Amino acid sequence: MNDTKPKIDHLKIQVNDPEDLELFSSIIQDSLVSIKDISYFPEEHRFILILNRFCWEKINDPFSNFERTLSALILNNVVSVQTQNINFTKNYCLLNLLSLSLNHDHELLLTFSGKATIKIHIQKLSCYLDDFGQTWPAWTIPVHY
Repeated sequence: MNDTKPKIDHLKIQVNDPEDLELFSSIIQDSLVSIKDISYFPEEHRFILILNRFCWEKINDPFSNFERTLSALILNNVVSVQTQNINFTKNYCLLNLLSLSLNHDHELLLTFSGKATIKIHIQKLSCYLDDFGQTWPAWTIPVHY
């Protein structure tokens, strides 16, 4: 009999229900996003972020160390995108993702540290998270003060 827990290697999550968004937000919390990895494709009604995601799902796994991985966050049914306090000429800068929420006006709000935000007006909620590539060690766990 094998008493070890199966190891989670990659997440692939789809969210279409606003009630699931809080859990989804907690999974991507503390992701680092390079400004150059933010893309809006208006003709496809799609918005994509590449995340350097902290693997919160492994935090209580005694067989795993703290890890990060690359993830694609894909938002569909996008009507428009507005940003605040993000300088796209400094594409080497990193943003620290704090949360993803949905307001009553069908707007997804990506909130980052430093008062940076991305407001995404959608027709219908359709979010995907897809991990890709290898994980790597994270030296510390993100801390909130």
